[in-house]
Amino acid sequence: MIYISNRIYVLMYTSEIISAINTLVLFICISWTLLYMITKHRRIMDFMTTAVHSRKSVILTILIGGLVDILASEFSFPLFGTSVNVRDCIAIFCGIVGGPVVGMGVGLIGGLYRITGLVWSGFTGNLGYATALGCGISTMGAGIVGAWLYRRRNLNVMNLDSRKIAFVVLITAIWGIIHVVVINPPLMPFFSEITLEEAFIFLGERILLPMVVGNSFGMLALLLVAMDTVKNKKVRELELERDKEREKLEFLEKLVKKYEEYIGPVAKTIAKNAIEEREKK
Repeated sequence: MIYISNRIYVLMYTSEIISAINTLVLFICISWTLLYMITKHRRIMDFMTTAVHSRKSVILTILIGGLVDILASEFSFPLFGTSVNVRDCIAIFCGIVGGPVVGMGVGLIGGLYRITGLVWSGFTGNLGYATALGCGISTMGAGIVGAWLYRRRNLNVMNLDSRKIAFVVLITAIWGIIHVVVINPPLMPFFSEITLEEAFIFLGERILLPMVVGNSFGMLALLLVAMDTVKNKKVRELELERDKEREKLEFLEKLVKKYEEYIGPVAKTIAKNAIEEREKK
C-alpha cells in the first residue's frame, strides 16, 4: 500500500514538472513567434545589428524588455507552492542585444517587480511566494550576466555562431542553477516556516529542472531569432548593393544610347562631307 501511494506521488510530481516545462516552452514559442515577426521591421533589424545605440533607443529597449520580463512573472507557472518562469533568459538576451546598460536595466525592472511579490500576488496571482526576494535578486543578476557576456566576452548579435550560442545557453543553464539552489534557499526561511535544508532539497528536487530547461530553451530560441535577423540584414544589404549596381548599369546604358544618338548623325555628316570633298578632288 505504501509502495502504491509513493508511486502515485512520484507520478503526480513528475506530471507537474512536465506540465510546468510544457507551459514555459509554450510561452517561449509565443514570444519567439512575436519576436521573429517584429524583427522583420527595418528599424528593429537595424537596432539589433548595430553596435552603437542612441539614448532614446536604449531607454525604449529597456522599457520593452522590462515589460516582457514583468509579463514573464505574471504568466509564470505555479508549481509546488512557488512559480517557474523564463525571466533570466530575457534579461540575459537583452544584455547581448542592447549592451550592458540595457541588460542591467531590464534585469532591474524585472527583478524589482518580482520582489513586489512580497506584498501582493500580482494581477494573475502568480507573483507571491517565499521565493520573491531570491528570484528578484536572481533576475537582476541575470541582467549583469548579459552585460558581462557583451562587455567581457565580446559577445553580441553580429558575431553569433553555433559555438557562441552553445556557450550562452550553457551560461544561462549555470545561472539557472545558481538562481534556484544558491540564491533562493538562504532567503526562503525568512519568508516561510521552511528550514534552509528543506528549502535546498525542495528547490533542487522540484524547481531546478523546469527552470533550467525553460530558460535554456528560451535562450536558444531567442539567439536563433537574433542570428536569423543578422542573416536577413546581410541579405538585404546585398540586395541593396545589387540594386545600386543595376541602377548604375542602367544609367550607363542610357548614357551610351544618348551618346550614340547624338554622335551618330554627326559622324554620318562628317563622313558624307569627306566623301564629297574627295569626289570634288
